[in-house]
Amino acid sequence: MGGVDKIDQLIAVYRSRIRQRKWWWPIFAYLLDASVVNVWILIRPNDARAFSLLQLRRSIAYTFLSSHGTPSSRGKIPKAMDEIIYDGRDHLPEYVSTKKLCRNCMGISHFICIKCKVGLHPKI
Repeated sequence: MGGVDKIDQLIAVYRSRIRQRKWWWPIFAYLLDASVVNVWILIRPNDARAFSLLQLRRSIAYTFLSSHGTPSSRGKIPKAMDEIIYDGRDHLPEYVSTKKLCRNCMGISHFICIKCKVGLHPKI
């Protein structure tokens, strides 16, 4: 019983806090956390650098993200060419049925610039 209590105590320090509605997700998250703690316990006596549990979790996450992750496209502002943006001609708002992010305030807008094709809020 002592080993189980120790594993549960170490898992509770850096528990994965991911919410899902699926019934199996807490079981999967617990098994993943238990696996990380078990790896840490196994490499701790043999490793001269002596990773902390947090450093190990961060290095595992960094390794997975660098090999399998893709950069998020959300929040990136579409960039038009500088000579088109700053020429000062024919930049008129047009109403469209789709929603776009405003380039200035990052709010949702139904207007785009005819020339640049970027979202904007027309000034009134």
